[in-house]
Amino acid sequence: MSRILTEVLAANAAYAKSFGAKANLQIQPARRFAVLTCMDARIDPAKLAGLAEGDAHVIRNAGGRASDDAIRSLVISHKLLGTLEWFVIHHTDCGMGMFTDDTMRALLAGSLEAAAFGRDGWRNTGKGPGSTEGDFIDWLTFKDAAEAVLTDIRRIRSHPLVPAGIPIYGYVYDVRSGRLEEVRGAKALGGVARRSGRAATKGGRSSAGRAAAAKRSAPAATEKTGAAKRAAASGKKAGAAKKAKPAAASAKKSGAKPRGKAA
Repeated sequence: MSRILTEVLAANAAYAKSFGAKANLQIQPARRFAVLTCMDARIDPAKLAGLAEGDAHVIRNAGGRASDDAIRSLVISHKLLGTLEWFVIHHTDCGMGMFTDDTMRALLAGSLEAAAFGRDGWRNTGKGPGSTEGDFIDWLTFKDAAEAVLTDIRRIRSHPLVPAGIPIYGYVYDVRSGRLEEVRGAKALGGVARRSGRAATKGGRSSAGRAAAAKRSAPAATEKTGAAKRAAASGKKAGAAKKAKPAAASAKKSGAKPRGKAA
């Protein structure tokens, strides 16, 4: 066995010994969100986002790009496993900005062995043959990490299989400081503002809506109150008239004039 394989298996054996309650974790992520990020070895999604096993889905590829397969995973993450918020996280000093699609295709055409990076850029160090199959792959390279985040959010947001209600957040992880830096414009592009607006009205009208409704109902309430007052006054008059009739009849029998206005 190779040294790496031996180390991995030994580490796994130690991990399994203290696995305990993790055996009862549910298939659905407990915190109901997903992260699309780069495969770069300097990124630990669990540490940078405070995740434990079972908390969230983490989807990784070269560059953290919104490829067809990444979107496939995100759609499954929501549709079948209930995630409600998504993060797109790229990072500084990303290797995907160190070459172009044409560079990768030329390297693969010359050799399938590992290439090396020097002062003059990438070069093959191994022998051929290579393959031109790389010509048919979109390698999704980019020059600016923040711009690539916006491109990926835009693609995910506009995909016909992605619901409009899922907010998509965009960040660049700084490999020198460990901090997440929000990409300017990502909130608006990812629909976060629209979701916040809906959340404000969830379970009832917004305060502005309630105020407008109250304003519209004010004239009706005033009219209702006026009608009630008029009905009450009319009722009082009718009651007084009823009481006056027996008194008048009694006065007539006794020959006395009923009290009231002079004829």
